[in-house]
Amino acid sequence: MGLRILSVASEWFSYHGGLSTFNRSFCAAMAAAGHEVACLMPVIATEEMEDARSVKVQLIPAPGIAGLSHEASLCLPIASTFQPDIVVGHGHITGAAAAARVAHYHRGARHIHFLHTLPEEIEWFKERNGTDAAQRAQRKQDVETSLCQSAALAVAVGPRLERQWNTHLAGPKERIVVHRLTPGLPETQPVTEIPKSSWCLLLGRLEDMELKGVDIVAAAMGILARDDRFRGAKEP
Repeated sequence: MGLRILSVASEWFSYHGGLSTFNRSFCAAMAAAGHEVACLMPVIATEEMEDARSVKVQLIPAPGIAGLSHEASLCLPIASTFQPDIVVGHGHITGAAAAARVAHYHRGARHIHFLHTLPEEIEWFKERNGTDAAQRAQRKQDVETSLCQSAALAVAVGPRLERQWNTHLAGPKERIVVHRLTPGLPETQPVTEIPKSSWCLLLGRLEDMELKGVDIVAAAMGILARDDRFRGAKEP
């Protein structure tokens, strides 16, 4: 018998980056594994509803109240009979809302907190004029730590986050074990013909160029273009 899983997210499609992609794929995978999956979101477009339905995921809209932020709306009671066994939150984006829902509305459910970033490392590379990176990093690090401590299960995405967070949370108090989930790749058709020209694929938003490594990619492609050096397959 499958579980009833509620994931708390800011969107279904990936308008704002990889975290949304991860949540969408995670929900689809859990539904494919036989669980009943719902995703709570602030705003739901018709296209998102149809896409989620195609992978057997139910989208639930959070109450919309004028003047209330989307993050706050995720903490309000919802007009749905869906009672989850598990509530999933993602980082500092929706982790607090997931924890609040378990504390106030789904007290029999288990809270799973996913760790997607290392705030103390990445905040320095974000373009936020007029704000202090050190304060932002500490604030987000403290929030993530608290959410890990209160969750039934803390899960880091990938091996590096698992190592770093396990190190960070290994204090004098009772140690919190952070587990790891390493996403796989979707099934694709095998490449049967080498492309006639070279293409570079960069995964990531261009909002924070240094954080996403856009400057490194541009420099690397410039070197490849000059020296005609390529890694991978090339026509003889």
